[in-house]
Amino acid sequence: MDRITDHMKDRLKGIEESKEWMSSGNPKETLSVMDSSSLSYASIMKKLEQMRDLESSDEELRNEAQTLKEEFRILTQLQKEILQYLPSAMIKSKDKPQAPVQVSSGVLQASIKTNIGGAKKPFDKPKKPSSIPCLTPIKLPEFDSIPTYMKGRLSYQGLNSACQEFNAVLTTKYTFLLQGFNPNANLKTKNKYHDYKKLETKDTKGVFFLVLEDFRTCPSFKTDSSRKIIFTILRHFKKMREIRGPGPIVRYAVVEAYNV
Repeated sequence: MDRITDHMKDRLKGIEESKEWMSSGNPKETLSVMDSSSLSYASIMKKLEQMRDLESSDEELRNEAQTLKEEFRILTQLQKEILQYLPSAMIKSKDKPQAPVQVSSGVLQASIKTNIGGAKKPFDKPKKPSSIPCLTPIKLPEFDSIPTYMKGRLSYQGLNSACQEFNAVLTTKYTFLLQGFNPNANLKTKNKYHDYKKLETKDTKGVFFLVLEDFRTCPSFKTDSSRKIIFTILRHFKKMREIRGPGPIVRYAVVEAYNV
């Protein structure tokens, strides 16, 4: 009971003191100051919250920047290490600006190597050529000299990959033709031989060529636009020429070449 009494006395004393403060002061002025203080307090709290958010974002950005810096360092090191293992034809001009890259014909020869030399031919057949001419690769200075409007987005690597595909198809075709007609072959093989021979004309005598149908399995020649760009560049460097007619057929013949 004494504790309750003391508590109530303290409460009453506090109320009396509050009354004295109210009677001695200006309530309107006090409320105005309190309102202003409340607004200032709220503004300060909001800015503190924004500062905490910015501090957190800054920490995240610093961590991300450090991670990216480390990844860039690793990629740069890998690039330096891998360049020495790449074939010359795959290295772009910006990777080796000081010295032009000479593409070794051995790179292409390895990709289109055939067993034509070991093929056995009947002794009663006339002697036929033992080698197949193929497109020479585009050299880096040649590629750099191509106008942008002509090559579009085609890269140095993409252009020489297209040359390799062209050579591979050409080698397969003429390896088959140089074996001669086999009367004991199946009907499909015989028809294939006759279809190839039908495409030959007086203008193609001694010429090695392909037609659009031959490129159907080549990734670099899938679209009309890519074929147009590649053929235009090959004609530009006189590595290939077109033989047209009779009819709508266009024959793409090798001009500048090495022998397989």
